[in-house]
Amino acid sequence: IEGDFQLREAEQDEKAANLAMVAAQSGVPWFGDEPLLLPDQVEALLIDDELKASRPGVNLLWVEVLKVYESTEDALKAIARNSAIVLPYLNRPRHISGSWEVLLDKMPREEAYEVVTKNPGILACNPAGLKESNAPTIKGMASVVNVVEGSIGWMKLGRFINTGIK
Repeated sequence: IEGDFQLREAEQDEKAANLAMVAAQSGVPWFGDEPLLLPDQVEALLIDDELKASRPGVNLLWVEVLKVYESTEDALKAIARNSAIVLPYLNRPRHISGSWEVLLDKMPREEAYEVVTKNPGILACNPAGLKESNAPTIKGMASVVNVVEGSIGWMKLGRFINTGIK
């Protein structure tokens, strides 16, 4: 019945991303609007034709990431730390939503948010496997990842300083 099918505004980007991805997988041209414009930082990850062809999947993953992080800025920081979370050949929407649900089951929201901030890659985990871990282990590993990634950043900076590259 015309006009009776409506999506709540909050669901529109997600459903459009789903439809665009199904169309791309089916080889059917997508004539709708771009479901969600990817930020420049995410678009920059699509460096070759194969990755550009996966844009509908990236859109879908980006929508899922936005559901986890409190702001677009925080989501972009997470992707800068671990781009795998928005690349369809490395991740699935269910891994993002499922891992977030597992974290929320195991710890208060603030602690879960700290975990995904320190270790965004946890959103690329299979939720079934993550469910087998306990909160202290998950938090401890997030802290380890945070320290290691921070150290790598300083090592890269040190190389530039030592070589005189500006």
